[in-house]
Amino acid sequence: MNSNTIMSDIKNTDISAQASKFNNTLDNFFKRFINVVNAETGESPITKHEPDWPSECQQGDAFLSETMQDSIHWLPIQREANYSGPHCQDSFLKY
Repeated sequence: MNSNTIMSDIKNTDISAQASKFNNTLDNFFKRFINVVNAETGESPITKHEPDWPSECQQGDAFLSETMQDSIHWLPIQREANYSGPHCQDSFLKY
């Protein structure tokens, strides 16, 4: 095993550890956000409904809210990233 291979293994391990830490941090943020919104409103978060941009995160049908026309309940879901590149890892998750 040469020094380039060792350095590459160390880099990949470091990136995977950072990705895991980032994913956990993001996951905890969303859980806290959802809990706060639910505690204050008794519902899941609401966002603007954009029919041209459907999302797996949408919950139920669009409705009129007090602040926005065409609103929808929204909950983040964890899914595998479908991109690649020199700075992207398959282990990254996006919301």
